Amino acid sequence: MQNSVKKSFNNKYVLDFTTYQRFLDYLKTYQAIKDIFRNILLFGKYKEKDLVISQVKDCYDKNLYNDKDIHCITKDISKEKNRFVFRRKEL
Repeated sequence: MQNSVKKSFNNKYVLDFTTYQRFLDYLKTYQAIKDIFRNILLFGKYKEKDLVISQVKDCYDKNLYNDKDIHCITKDISKEKNRFVFRRKEL
């Protein structure tokens, strides 16, 4: 009886560690995508910037990005490049 409880505990522990690793991988990917968007807005061509703007708007509308994320992506971008304004949908 005690052996099965220990085994069950170990399986739970392994599952939690795996879930934690996946979460860390997700965060790294999430940050990398934000950095890519930011670099395109800073250094890309107008067509690329328009594509990024529409992608960021879609992410914001779907609540994948919040105001802080938008600020990080668009920080230090000149006013003419920063042509989009995000507004939180009212519920």
